[in-house]
Amino acid sequence: MKRPVYFITRHHKSNYQNLLHRLGEEKTDPMVAAAYILGSIGTIDDTAGRIEEIEQYVTDGQFDWDKLLQAMADNAVDLALTRLAANLAANQPANVNEVFSPLNDEYQALAYQALLIVFPSFSKTWERRFDFADHH
Repeated sequence: MKRPVYFITRHHKSNYQNLLHRLGEEKTDPMVAAAYILGSIGTIDDTAGRIEEIEQYVTDGQFDWDKLLQAMADNAVDLALTRLAANLAANQPANVNEVFSPLNDEYQALAYQALLIVFPSFSKTWERRFDFADHH
């Protein structure tokens, strides 16, 4: 299972690790990506963020997406990140523009890292992915 390498702050990393622990042993790549995204919420200013609020909605190794989305609705960035996490982990609908427009460069880099966890082939070069690209 691919693990993220980019963390916004030390709080983001510890929040992520804590969420992974709460999810238990059976973690899929989409669940790891969701924990990575949710652990970042509110940490950009080197604060612990909204992790205590987020942890309330983790039960039996699962996120309660409806309640999480409702809880994060008061902040456009937090809601966008939660939508992305819910889409990756639970196929909840997410509009690409609504997800990426509110995010600054750091959060966009985080979103890309989350996508790489779920879709590792994104990181391969065009030429290596597609034979025909080498032929002009």
